[in-house]
Amino acid sequence: MLLFTVQLMLLSVYVTHSFMKDHVYVPSKTNEFIEIILVVIIFSFCLNSIFVVKKLYRKAVEKHMYQVNKLKYSHIEEQSKIHQRHKHDLLNHLNVLGVLAQEEKLTELKRYLAEYINEINKVPISIDTGLKELDILLYSKINLAQKKDITVTLKCTTDFHCKKKRNIINLISIIGNLLDNAIDASEVSNDKKLCIHISEDPLDYLITIENSSLISPSLKEAFNKGISTKGEGRGQGLKIVKNLVEKLEGQVNYSLTDERFKCRLELPKHIL
Repeated sequence: MLLFTVQLMLLSVYVTHSFMKDHVYVPSKTNEFIEIILVVIIFSFCLNSIFVVKKLYRKAVEKHMYQVNKLKYSHIEEQSKIHQRHKHDLLNHLNVLGVLAQEEKLTELKRYLAEYINEINKVPISIDTGLKELDILLYSKINLAQKKDITVTLKCTTDFHCKKKRNIINLISIIGNLLDNAIDASEVSNDKKLCIHISEDPLDYLITIENSSLISPSLKEAFNKGISTKGEGRGQGLKIVKNLVEKLEGQVNYSLTDERFKCRLELPKHIL
């Protein structure tokens, strides 16, 4: 900022000098010398400004890459935890089944195996939206919801693409905040249900998150002022969603009917 201020001052001096030499007598050699000095100094500052702008741009790129890599590594870490957890659970279940088989407790073995298969079917081990970061986020949140005895339904009828890496961070923040809000609301509701539907039309990706809820205040007021059933922190999450969706030139539509909260995102494909 200081560099550009000095440049403006030097340009002002140069313009003033050019104006004054036409109205005040100054020896021509002195005029030429002053002009050369000013031109050299201004040119030097302009050249230096180019390097400064280039350096600032490089810093911005590095910051963005750091955010992308941080998100990527957090997802790799989450995926590793998921695999380790399933491996550990599988070994425990196999040990139990092995003991029951050795003791020839066929009835107990069948019952345990049926319960285990039923438990596996509750968890969508493989989620394929077309975007790995979104897959891991959905898996993590669905797992969390099911641990809170929330019935989760996921339906994806499209192959999600996000060509601009910088928008992946915004997308994950949007959906992550909405799912956190939906899980919190479902947990304290009478009918613990959460539905996620991902689809598309010719122009937009459509993401609908619907959950059971006891929310009663105006939803429009909630999005505008950050009001939420879970207090100030959750309200900030709603404001973050609203701001990020606007940044992606998308739309958020929401409604509340029969204790069901529904949020519908429309995100333009050409922006992502």
